[in-house]
Amino acid sequence: MTEWVLRLGGPEDPLRVRFLARLLTREDGLKERARRALRRFDRKAWKALTRRLRKRGAELTLDRQALESLALSRWTEASELHQEALARPSSRTWHRLRIGLKHFRYVVENLLPDKHAVWGSDLRELQDVLGELHDLDLLLSELGSVGRACSVAQRRRWRRRIAAERAARISAYQRRASGPE
Repeated sequence: MTEWVLRLGGPEDPLRVRFLARLLTREDGLKERARRALRRFDRKAWKALTRRLRKRGAELTLDRQALESLALSRWTEASELHQEALARPSSRTWHRLRIGLKHFRYVVENLLPDKHAVWGSDLRELQDVLGELHDLDLLLSELGSVGRACSVAQRRRWRRRIAAERAARISAYQRRASGPE
């Protein structure tokens, strides 16, 4: 989000300054939460679990047809989410599509490496575009609280900038996700 704030606002823009201050404060708090979680992390239990799962995983036989069936199931879910996002575009439907596409990509990446070699870069690109769209939606939702002390004109300018970037991402997604490729 910091990259978007830097990209969308000029150095003297009061909203940019407020956004950056808020993000820095939030980042410091999140880093402290991560440090506390790391201190509580039980490395011995993790190593024991890793050994147990490795042993159980070695006992599994992976049937190609079952793996392809799982991938097809994830593809069907992502395709339905794609149709929903196009029919009823909202930050929620686009985000759900991003998650569905991620589930499909992970199945292909981890279980069907031959398919991943063909589709991987396209799936990553689509997921990245949808990730940027999600970041812009989060930025837009933060605008209300961050922009209270700024003028209506300044908030309107930011909304227009964010809307233009969103439209560009949606257009990029639609171009990549349609057609014979």
